[in-house]
Amino acid sequence: MDSDSGENMDINRKALAASVHELYRVFAPYRSSGHPIGCPCCVKAEDVNVLFSRPLERLSADDLRRFSRKVLTTWGDVRDFKHFLPRILELSVENFAAPVECYGVFLKLAMANWREWPAVERVAVERYIQAIWRVCISDEDAVFHLDGWLGSFGIAGCELEPFLRDWEQCRWSPGYEKMRNFIDDNTVTLIRKGTLSGGFWNADSATRVGEWLLSDALTERLNSIFEQSLSCDAGYVDELALLLDRLAVLRRSAQ
Repeated sequence: MDSDSGENMDINRKALAASVHELYRVFAPYRSSGHPIGCPCCVKAEDVNVLFSRPLERLSADDLRRFSRKVLTTWGDVRDFKHFLPRILELSVENFAAPVECYGVFLKLAMANWREWPAVERVAVERYIQAIWRVCISDEDAVFHLDGWLGSFGIAGCELEPFLRDWEQCRWSPGYEKMRNFIDDNTVTLIRKGTLSGGFWNADSATRVGEWLLSDALTERLNSIFEQSLSCDAGYVDELALLLDRLAVLRRSAQ
């Protein structure tokens, strides 16, 4: 990893941590000692009690497993969801594979109509999403499963174009390497159907990202970045060259 990539990774991780801190601040008014009401058939008393067994910031993924999956259906309302949301999102960052998976969390955000929340709450969630994405495309850490996060943004109703534009213009070696790996993971369905494989995607998002990868515009923009980068010996130029080769093969095969 070159020094620029390491510096950007540190900056983006700090921005993500700051966005989580802001979530706690913004959603603090929803703190309550009351117990969310659950369906008596599927929510036991011990399930309810564990949610208040320790401070919010110290609840574990195991503590929140059942609630995060059942909230808004058989356990708790939107206010209850907002109370626990900062910790749920923080846990989603710590480990994608934890019981609090980002896909499920963002599905709950859609169910809660988060786009209609007060502006300060909506902006806090948006800043968290933006921070997550910049870590995804700058960080070499495998815990940040890029396709899972991007697909989850689509599930939550986010417009994907800003994220795709950030990705193609990132000028970070890990970002271009991840795009190349992303193409490899989806090559078969891109060639056969022009869409993506995997279970993280709704149909609209999968189609949109597939069209973007196969578009003339993406290749032209990446070629422009590559040509500009040659003169300044950018650290990401080798990864970008490999990505452009992979895109060329993909597009020929998909014709």
